[in-house]
Amino acid sequence: METCSSEKRSIVGSLFVLPWALSYMVLPGIAYLIRTWQWLQVAFSVPALFLAAYFWILPESPRWLILNGRHQEALKILKKAAEMNNKPFPSENTMLKAMERVGEVEGDKSQTTSKSLSTRVTEVVQHYFALMKIPAFRKRILVCYFCWFGAGLVYYGVSLNATNLRWANF
Repeated sequence: METCSSEKRSIVGSLFVLPWALSYMVLPGIAYLIRTWQWLQVAFSVPALFLAAYFWILPESPRWLILNGRHQEALKILKKAAEMNNKPFPSENTMLKAMERVGEVEGDKSQTTSKSLSTRVTEVVQHYFALMKIPAFRKRILVCYFCWFGAGLVYYGVSLNATNLRWANF
């Protein structure tokens, strides 16, 4: 997402979940064809081994590299992304100076916001309860909770009753 152009970001974000959705749809067919659970587990696990190739294919996050002071590596990745998107790339000196400034600013932020986890959780809970005092927010969040609960309950009910579904009735 970081290295694609802003015009394509929504498409890439939508396509990101496509393999999961397709796999979820194909799963019952595979389970119907492979009856033993041991072979079914093998059939589901072997394709995941191919995902190990992403370790070498996908580049590291340029943002992460910049924040960790690895500017030359980030510069190479950003140059490649600019070439793939047919975008002009600023000079290396300009980019390196910008990366150093970003690293300094982020370093200052991390020093000032180094609170313990319990302190941060407490602050989040306090902000949440403060927002719940606003009637419009409270109404929207309760509607969201109700819809979430209802969708989960329906999904659970359908999955429990899946053996009684008959395709001829549809």
